[in-house]
Order: sequence, then C-alpha cells, then structure tokens
Amino acid sequence: MLLALAEPWRQASVERILSRVESIEIVASAENGPETVRLTEELSPNLVIMAVDLPMMNGFVATKEIMIRCPTPVLIIGEKLAGMSAMANESAYRAGALNYLPEAPDPHDEVMSAAFLDVVESAAHSEATRYYRIRQSWATDAQIQAVAIFVSNASLHALAAMLKLLPEDFSAPLLILPYVGKGFSDGFASWLSRNCALNVKVANEGDLLPPATVLVAPDNRHLEVIEDRIPRVHLSTAPPVNDLRPSGLHLLGTLARVYGPRGLAIVMGGVREDLVSAMCGVWLEGGRVFAQAKPENATLRWPPEQILHTLADAVMTPADLGAALVRMAVAKHDW
Repeated sequence: MLLALAEPWRQASVERILSRVESIEIVASAENGPETVRLTEELSPNLVIMAVDLPMMNGFVATKEIMIRCPTPVLIIGEKLAGMSAMANESAYRAGALNYLPEAPDPHDEVMSAAFLDVVESAAHSEATRYYRIRQSWATDAQIQAVAIFVSNASLHALAAMLKLLPEDFSAPLLILPYVGKGFSDGFASWLSRNCALNVKVANEGDLLPPATVLVAPDNRHLEVIEDRIPRVHLSTAPPVNDLRPSGLHLLGTLARVYGPRGLAIVMGGVREDLVSAMCGVWLEGGRVFAQAKPENATLRWPPEQILHTLADAVMTPADLGAALVRMAVAKHDW
C-alpha cells in the first residue's frame, strides 16, 4: 500500500488505523503528486491512498496519470471542500478513483476507523479501471445543438475572438452568462453584437432558441432552458446560488436535461466556483465541457480553475474553440 497524504497529521492518523491490520503493509509514502505517480509505477502497490491537496500535482491529476500509466486502485481523501463536496466526489470518480472520502478518519473514533478499514479492504481487492486519456480530436467529433458559454471580465476579448469565427448562419443557439457585474447585460449584449456576425439579444421569458442567435442572461434572473414542445428560455426568480443570480448551476442543469449529449458548455477565463460544481451535471448527461486555455504565464486558482482544466474534455485557445464550434454544430429544428 502506498500513502500520499501531504499533511503529517493526516498521514499519522491513517497509518495508526492501518497498523491495526497485520496483513496491511505500507510500502512507501510520497510527499507530492509526481512522486506518487512515480512510486506507483515502480512499486506496483495494491492500493494508493492519497490526499486531494498534494503539492506540485493535486490528487485528481495524480489519479488520472496513474490510471493512464499503471492502473492501480486509488482511494482519495478530501479536505472538506466547502460547498464543493459533490463536485469533488464526481471529480475523483471521473479521474479514475475507486472511492472518495470527504475527510481523513479519526483514529480515536472506533466506528469511523472500522468503516475506513472496510473501504480500504474493498478497494485493495478491486480491479482498477484504466482511464483512457481523452483525445482532444475525439472530444470535438461530437455533434452539438446548443452551447452555454460562461465569461468574466478577464476573458471578454477572448470571447469576442472566438465568436468572430462563427458564420452568420451558425447552426446552433448560444446562451451566454457573463460574470461581469450587475447592470451590464444590455451594454454587454450591444458590445457583443458589434463583435460577431450573430444575432445578439438579452434573453426574455419564452424566447425560442434558433440557430445563429446569442441569448445573454439578464440581470437578477436565472437563465434556464425548458422543453415546451421545443426548447425555450425560462427566467427564474429562484433564490441566488452563493449570492449569484444568474448562476451557472441553473443554466447548466437545465441545458443538460434538455439537450443531453448534444449540449456543450464552454468556460472562458475567470471561472466561478458555482460553475465548476455544475459541470458534473453536464458530464452525467453525456455532454461535454470545454475550457479556454490559460494565457501564457498565468496561474490557475485552486480548486475551481485547476479542477476544471484537469477534467475538461478539451482545453483550447479561443481560436481553436471557435473552429471546433463550426465543425460540431448541427441544426435541431427548421426555423
């Protein structure tokens, strides 16, 4: 068994519990993500127990690399990521882990310790499933019928560069949620219309979703997609999510339900935490999530942006994103 738990207190807690079982041998301990991957390749342990917050390479990335290089059962222990437990759990499974525990067990809690040993025993005797690295070309082979785009002040020019590549007869609707502050929806839509060939407007209740149309989320309403014989816009007054209305949770959740595998989410730079959590819904419905590649020398904030870039189906420049959209879009209706 290989341990990579970053914090000494977490390492000591897990070692203390594992020491109660004579048949368990800890073959090595790793201090960071790259070392965890290397030792797993060299030692072939029957189980790797690792933390999320590993230095140099987080636990999700390390798990993904292990599943590519030397498929091995992995158990990930989290750190009580506030408001993000569901996203962290889905991210662990998507990376290839067999199980995810939200926190390290307390060796003084007999019930918790026994439950942890049961999980370890089950994971150690499971067959690992190889995680095949998704080829970006495969990710862009899919056909899409609706696109949700999320943009911040930091990525407005990148958005414009992407949309300029779309022809005036582009065969899918685009729904844009701008994280640019309250009171700017109308101005943002006007600016966007001057920077692309598509029809741009602020979304209204009941709007249809025709091709070559960009619908911008209005202020203080959740932008949703409903299926009323044909897809339409619904503007919800549901409570804010983490003080955000509109929130990406509403748009992505409803887009995934209506369009399933024909839905695509694109996250430009400056992703918000609520949005990363919503990505799981898109993946579970078979849709795809693309991300804008970070500018040269830019850093990714942990955990939202780093998780997104680790697990996105494709990470591309604005120009490549625009070219991919042109290839992938197909019309759903004759308007």
